[in-house]
Amino acid sequence: MAVAPLHLGIRISLRRRHPAPRTAPRRTGLASIIGDAFSARAVHRRLVDYVILQVALGRPLGAVLADPYVVNRTQRIDRLSLVEDPRVAGACRTSMARCRAEAWAARQTRPR
Repeated sequence: MAVAPLHLGIRISLRRRHPAPRTAPRRTGLASIIGDAFSARAVHRRLVDYVILQVALGRPLGAVLADPYVVNRTQRIDRLSLVEDPRVAGACRTSMARCRAEAWAARQTRPR
């Protein structure tokens, strides 16, 4: 370690000190809760839940994706990622199976 000459009894280090890396301060309390509620992950999770609910209620997937609630919160690529979510695909499969069963039951009860 290089040290400057002793001057008036003060030793000064010539070694360069690197500042600590800057990191974002951790949010605590209310700021943490509010920030987490509006994060991209939370918005995606709420949209997936909404799409699953609407499909379970019997709405077609295309109508749900064109719904203003979904359109106002996403771009087109985000809506495509909603369709690719395994939970949405599972809800659509369940809905399609229910529709097929209802159509089959209606066909069987219809007089010939």
